[in-house]
Amino acid sequence: MIILLEPICSSWTHEEVNAGFLQLIRKNSSDEVVYIGEKEHVRCIRNILGDSNVDYKVIAGQMPWQDPDSYENTASYFRLLCSIILKYKPSILFVLCGYRPCIFAVEMVSVLFPHIKINLTIHGMVEKYKGNGKSYKKLFKFAEYFRNLQFVTYSPFCTESYWGLKSKKFFFLHHPYINFENKIFERQGRKKEKITIGIIGACANDKALKVISMVNKCELTQDYEFLVISRFGKYFGHIENVRVMEQEFDRENKSRLIKDMDYLLLPYGRYEYALSASGVLWDAIANQVPCLMLDSKYFEYYMSHKIGYQAKDINELSNIICKKIQHNRGKSEIFFTDMGKIEQERDRTMRQMLLW
Repeated sequence: MIILLEPICSSWTHEEVNAGFLQLIRKNSSDEVVYIGEKEHVRCIRNILGDSNVDYKVIAGQMPWQDPDSYENTASYFRLLCSIILKYKPSILFVLCGYRPCIFAVEMVSVLFPHIKINLTIHGMVEKYKGNGKSYKKLFKFAEYFRNLQFVTYSPFCTESYWGLKSKKFFFLHHPYINFENKIFERQGRKKEKITIGIIGACANDKALKVISMVNKCELTQDYEFLVISRFGKYFGHIENVRVMEQEFDRENKSRLIKDMDYLLLPYGRYEYALSASGVLWDAIANQVPCLMLDSKYFEYYMSHKIGYQAKDINELSNIICKKIQHNRGKSEIFFTDMGKIEQERDRTMRQMLLW
């Protein structure tokens, strides 16, 4: 039996990546699968995948969110993990999201149940700019003592060598995405009256504000707008050529809005998304929308697949955007090439995680 446990996220948080992860397991294993999470989160996963030969179970009471990156919650995670293992007796356990106390609890559980393979997924909490790098380094170093524990990362740069580990502890998995399609996208020169550049979620940052300001200073004859869909939208509403939408909207509406965008702005610098992944990038890939990016290493890694345009700084990126707005009716361009290679690598990594 394979158990997938989402101990932290509720409702729609991480629903797409977790649904994609679950779909990958169903694709690459014939074992019985149980997905366990908060009630509304489980409902969201089922809405995406249906039952899909998966047994869904609900956590009785959501895990603590208050001060989630402290060790005070370790006992709660430990009790939850032990109860699940004793009840279901899985051969493989995937813990889909883990702050420091959850990682520590998983390590203790690894001692008690050495016969169970445990894979713990690492998200953005390990990013250096968030200030907890030393703590995570100690936890990962401690994990070297447990042969039955490994980590799943969605970044090719979150490796053993980065954390100073001697043993193999990290699987790099291309970000799972439920709507991923293996095909080449040809972007036609679109005859729209207004060019739309999307800014979604955390992409609505201070760099995005600077980019919009610089683009607005260009003398453009073509109409354009920046469409902001984010809880940070309140900082953009007063700016010229910006339209802000409410953050809360359903999946179908989100997909429709993204498909109607000409570009997605992903203004992350060199040291952002160094150790984790951007779900917005995979929104762009799934919905065939080319990206406008700064020099994040994570986005640079995928540039060989022609995911869009990347610039070294805000000034260069603003110039690229101005040119694309002004000449959007030009010849067609090919984007997102050889994505089948990513799909194959994703499947291969999942099989390795199931067999190690």
